[in-house]
Amino acid sequence: MQIGEDYHFDKRAIYYWAKLVTDQLGEGMIDDKLNKTISINILDDDLVPETTEVHSCYKIINTVTGKVHPKFSVLQFA
Repeated sequence: MQIGEDYHFDKRAIYYWAKLVTDQLGEGMIDDKLNKTISINILDDDLVPETTEVHSCYKIINTVTGKVHPKFSVLQFA
């Protein structure tokens, strides 16, 4: 839970989410053994002030095909 305004919280949330992924990797490990990771962030301020949404969900997609990556896909902010 984040109390108070942090102008760089989005970058920190992505860092912690990436750490969830990399902590699963061992030397010589194949990527298909990774578990799906979900990062849930509870904030006391608006991460995206341009919107009135209480809950935001971000996913990693292929910008050409529009397909969502099945394992590394979810960052949630509430």
